[in-house]
Amino acid sequence: MVISSSICTKSTKNMLLKIVHPGGHMELHDKSVLAAEVMLCNPRCIVAYPYVFRQPWAIVSPDTML
Repeated sequence: MVISSSICTKSTKNMLLKIVHPGGHMELHDKSVLAAEVMLCNPRCIVAYPYVFRQPWAIVSPDTML
């Protein structure tokens, strides 16, 4: 499962998106991307909001801009 979240910290001021993969691998993006692009690069994975474990229906649709 791919979990995405918006971030804004001192060390990553210009980063807009952090994608956390199973196993802890992280991707940082400096521009918006479509959820469909992330899904194409990561078959058999989903894109979900960080609170998906509290609300299992918090799945991102492919046409959502991240």
